[in-house]
Amino acid sequence: MSAASPKNFIVWIVLALLIVGLMGFGATGISGGRRDLGQAGDKGISLQTYTNALSERLMAERAADGSPMSIATAQANGITEQVLARVVTNRVLDNETAQLGLSVGDEAVRDQIVASPAFQGLNGQFDRDAYAYQLERTGLTEAQFEGELRDELSRGLLQSAVFLGVSAPASLRDAIITFADETRTVTWAPVTEANLTQPIPTPDDATLRAYHTANADTFMAPETRRISAAVLLPERLQDTVTVDEDALRALYDERADEFARPERRLVERLVFADQAQADAAMARIASGEADFEALVTERGLALHDVDLGDQTRDDLGGAADAVFAAAVGDVAGPAPSRLGPALFRVNAVLNAETTSFEDARPALREELAAEAARRQIAQAREGLTDLLAGGARLEDLAERSDMELESFDWTGNGMDGGLAAYAAIDDAIPTLEQGALPELIELDDGGLAALRLDNVTPPAPLSFEDSRDAVETAWRAEELATRLAARTQELVQGLNGGASFEELGLTPETIDTLRRSDVIAAAPNGFLGTAFDTADGAVAHVSAAGEDAVLRVDAITKGSPDSEELAAPRAQLDQSLSQAIANDIFGAFARDVQVNTDVTVDRAAIDAVHARFR
Repeated sequence: MSAASPKNFIVWIVLALLIVGLMGFGATGISGGRRDLGQAGDKGISLQTYTNALSERLMAERAADGSPMSIATAQANGITEQVLARVVTNRVLDNETAQLGLSVGDEAVRDQIVASPAFQGLNGQFDRDAYAYQLERTGLTEAQFEGELRDELSRGLLQSAVFLGVSAPASLRDAIITFADETRTVTWAPVTEANLTQPIPTPDDATLRAYHTANADTFMAPETRRISAAVLLPERLQDTVTVDEDALRALYDERADEFARPERRLVERLVFADQAQADAAMARIASGEADFEALVTERGLALHDVDLGDQTRDDLGGAADAVFAAAVGDVAGPAPSRLGPALFRVNAVLNAETTSFEDARPALREELAAEAARRQIAQAREGLTDLLAGGARLEDLAERSDMELESFDWTGNGMDGGLAAYAAIDDAIPTLEQGALPELIELDDGGLAALRLDNVTPPAPLSFEDSRDAVETAWRAEELATRLAARTQELVQGLNGGASFEELGLTPETIDTLRRSDVIAAAPNGFLGTAFDTADGAVAHVSAAGEDAVLRVDAITKGSPDSEELAAPRAQLDQSLSQAIANDIFGAFARDVQVNTDVTVDRAAIDAVHARFR
C-alpha cells in the first residue's frame, strides 16, 4: 500500500466532478437518502465515498482500454471488490487514527481547500461559490467534504509515523548494485547453415509425405467464415456526385500556397553566440581545417539538430541572399538569423513549382466529391437504420438504397483484404452469429456496412498436394535446426579442446565490457543470460527461434557497490527499496489494524450503488 498524499484527495475530487456528474448521482445520495454502507469501528463508511471511488476507477479503466467498462464486467473482474476493500481500509485507518488521538487542525484543512485549483475562480483565488458548486456536483456537503479531508490528512500523519526511519539494508542495496555492475569479456560467433559440414539434401516426395503425415495438425486450412455485406462507401459514390465548379475554384484559391510554391533550398544552420565566433568558424572551413559536419560535432550536436528542411527567401530573412547565391554543398555566411549569426549549408535546390487549376482540378474534385459522398451517406443513415429495424435483409438494403451487396471469405489472418481491410468490419466479423439481425457499422472513411454470417467452414487438413511447398519449407527448417544443434555441440567441444574460433571456421566478435542491461541485436534470445551464467573460461551455446551461437567467457569483472559511476542509480535504488519496504510494513500494519477492528458492510446498500451504474 503506497503512502497517501494530501493532494490525492483533491485530485480525487477533481476527477469525481467529471465522473459523478455524468453518472447520475446527485447530492441527495443513494437509496433514498441513506448515507452509509457500513461501519469501521466508530467510523461510518460513506455510500457517496464508495460511489465516487468506483466511478473514478471505471473512468480509469475506460482511459486505459479506450472503451467504457460496464458494472457487470467490473464485478466479474473483481474491480468492485478492490474498490470496496480500499474504501474500507481507509476508514479502518481513519478509525485507528481517531483512537490514537491523531488529527490535523482547522488551519491545515483550510490551507488544502484554499490551495486547490478546483475551488479557485478566474483570478486564481479561492472562490466560495465555486467551492459550493463543486461539492454539490460530487454529492457532498461542506461538512462531509471537510470531514473526509481532515480524515485524509490525519491518516497521512499515521502513515508518516509508520514510515519514519524506514530504510533499506545497505547489504541488500550493495548486493543488487554488485550484481548489476558486473561485466564480462565474451567472445562469440553465430552458427549458421554455412557452418554445417554437409549441405542439407533436397528431400524426395516419400520423405515429405511422411513428414506431412506425422505433422498433419500443422498443415490445416483455417476456419473460414462466409460473409455477406451491404456497403455504402464514399469512394464508390464519388463519381456520381456533382461538384460545383465555383467550389473547385474557391478551394484552389484557398490553397494557393500549395499550388504555387516559390523556389526553396534544403538548408542546415549552425548558430553561434556572436559574430566573432561565426567568423572564426567560417575561416576554419575556408582554410580546410574543418568542415561543416566537424563544427556541428564539436558543438555536441547531430546533423538533425541543425536541419531546417526546405526554406524560402521569406523563411531565411537576412540570410536569404547569401544562401540562395550558394551552390549545393557550399557553406554560406556568416549571415544573420533569428537566433544570432550563423553558417548555412545548402544541401539541395528546389525549383519553384506552379500547378495550374486544370492540373489540380482532378485532385480537388476528388476531395470535394468525397466530402459530399460522406454527407450523403450520413443523411442516408437514419433511413437505413429504420429499414434494418423493420426486418430488412441485406438484399432488401441493396434493392431499396444505394448500398451494394457482396460476399467474401474471412479467415482472420489479417491478410483477407477487400472489405476486411476496414478495421471496423474485421473487428465485427468474429462476433457475428448466424441468423442474427444485421446492424449498421460505421467505417473509418465515413462509409456504412451491414454484415451477415452465412456459414462457417471449420478447419480441415490440407492434402499433401495442396500443401507441398509449406511441407517442404517446414521440413527444411526442422532439418536445419537439428543439424545446427548437432554442429553447435561439435563446435563447443572443439573450443573446449583448445581450437580457436577461426580454426573452426567461425567469425568471432569480442565484447570487452558486456553488461546485463546490454542489447546484442545480432545474438539469439537468451544470449545475455547464458553469458552471465557461464563460468570464467568456459564455453557455452545458445539456441533460440532458429538462431544458434557459441560463446566463451574470457574474463569476469566483479561489480563494485561503491562505483562513482553508479552514484545516481545507487541513490535511486536506495529510495525505491526503502519505499517498497515501508509500503510492506504499512500494509502489514493496516491488515493488523483491520483484523482488530469491527467492520460491517451492508451488501444491499452496495448492490443499490451498482444498480445505479447499470
